[in-house]
Amino acid sequence: MKIPFLNSSEKSVDKCLQNIADIRKTSDILAICPTPTGYSWLGVQVATLSLFPDCTFQIPQDYSNQTLTDEQLAAIAQIINDLNFKQVVFSGFLPYFAKLINALKPAVTTKILYHGFLSELSGNEKQTAAFAEMLKLLKSKKIQIAGCVKKGLAHSLSKMFGIRACEIILPNKSIATDIIPMTNDVNIGCLVNTSFRKNIHNQAMAALMAEKSTLHVFETTELAYLPQNRIKYYPLMNHREFVSLLSQMTINLHVTFSESWGQVLAESISQGVPCLSAYTSSFFDYDDDLKQKLVVDGFDDSWHIYKKIEEVLNDRDAIGKQCLAYAKQLNLLAEERLKEFLE
Repeated sequence: MKIPFLNSSEKSVDKCLQNIADIRKTSDILAICPTPTGYSWLGVQVATLSLFPDCTFQIPQDYSNQTLTDEQLAAIAQIINDLNFKQVVFSGFLPYFAKLINALKPAVTTKILYHGFLSELSGNEKQTAAFAEMLKLLKSKKIQIAGCVKKGLAHSLSKMFGIRACEIILPNKSIATDIIPMTNDVNIGCLVNTSFRKNIHNQAMAALMAEKSTLHVFETTELAYLPQNRIKYYPLMNHREFVSLLSQMTINLHVTFSESWGQVLAESISQGVPCLSAYTSSFFDYDDDLKQKLVVDGFDDSWHIYKKIEEVLNDRDAIGKQCLAYAKQLNLLAEERLKEFLE
């Protein structure tokens, strides 16, 4: 297939078209997700690659802002049409995605993977507008089905708006063969950003109350009130380095105020490292025993988180082995859900 010529000197656009053409050689499904800018959209990128490792196209953008011109987006839609992709899955939703979706021919089945959740729309006009645009496209059948990562959202969308929706579980392809046994050194990872909903302050204080613990966090100045000699800071790193860091922890924390799923949870347990969660995520809903051991009810309470850390440390290695088994169980469920979504 000859790639259409663009009257543009931007090599990145030509590369986009070539990437799409290369994907078509081996797949009739095309997954499209935004290119991350720092931590922005990084989780969606990782999740999309886990679901569609061989057919993901990462569209250039900058902090959710469109960087390609409308003409360049039209050229991307044109090559998708010309190459006769059977399905195009948009992973995440940004307003400019509508320009691509509306330009696709009816023969292309268009689907959406929505990684967000309703509580994050509060006070966010841009995200609310994007959500409304996505619903409009679903109701008009421009998008045929929504796959929702947040548990319960698919049922709510179907009930409220009469659209097709199903629940998606995100797989993790890199599962360790065994745990790294606990040592005398207690390393606690709280590798989240500093947005309010990530609850870093409660988690950081809880981690440092554990005896002889070292707290591992991303670079921030917000924790200056805590003993700095017991905190280790890290810069932005690539995904492989990040998973490796998670694997070196005694326990990881992801006790957030609001969450869709939790890639940190998935990546931590895939390495056999227990990871605490709040019940605002549905991550441990498929194993009642791990849910009891790793879900923190008092997630806005640093003392409550600390006490749960202590419980896990007392049985850390056994829980780590349970985590590995659960990671495999989730992968099987993820395959079933993805098959349902694609069919």
